[in-house]
Amino acid sequence: MLKNYSAILNFLNNEVDIQADKDVVEAVGIQNQIQKCQFLIVIIILKEALGIINILSISLQSKTATLGKARKVVNGDMGSSNLLYA
Repeated sequence: MLKNYSAILNFLNNEVDIQADKDVVEAVGIQNQIQKCQFLIVIIILKEALGIINILSISLQSKTATLGKARKVVNGDMGSSNLLYA
């Protein structure tokens, strides 16, 4: 989302400018929402949190995972996360 942010805004601007169909109202609404600072902050926080969750999920699904290894992975990733201490 963050990498394609400007492309998404350009697409929405084109949709609004063309006004070819009934989707213009929806495009304007989406455009207004994603240009708010709050939206960008939430996207950045979600990116960080979901990145940590993905690492944990992959580690815990390993065929060689044990309860002891899982505990170390969870404690290690949670302890190193700046997000949890903010």
